[in-house]
Amino acid sequence: MIRQESNFDEWFDFKKYWSQKVSKNDRVYYHNIFNWGNQLSNFKPVAGSFEPNLPCVALWSLLVIRSDGEVQLCNVDFKIKYPLGNINSNFIEEIWKSKRLNEMRKIHLDGRKPSIDICKKCNVWDEPKDKESISSEYADKTEIK
Repeated sequence: MIRQESNFDEWFDFKKYWSQKVSKNDRVYYHNIFNWGNQLSNFKPVAGSFEPNLPCVALWSLLVIRSDGEVQLCNVDFKIKYPLGNINSNFIEEIWKSKRLNEMRKIHLDGRKPSIDICKKCNVWDEPKDKESISSEYADKTEIK
């Protein structure tokens, strides 16, 4: 469920309904509406972030490859402001372990996330304060080798 102003109070009914219809391997959860890397005008958040200054999990957990082979920094970098390479000319492993991506990871780990404009106020992966379960584990502070 993407929780937003229009359905904010529906979470518990949603969870009750869908929890009865899924297997034990499925997860029913909500994510608050997000601002696409602070790229939406007139964005209205529905809740505060749990820890907005944590390093972004996307830098260690996903690699976005477009249909043309271009690899962007993350899923919200839809304008490819931070290109990482192209799988037509680089191996995926090269891009994943690249100096450029490791620099971005280091920026996040060093608490300089706001120096990257799409990360500055991005709330895509932020955990809401009122979420039932909040992960206590975050990216290991080591670069990928």
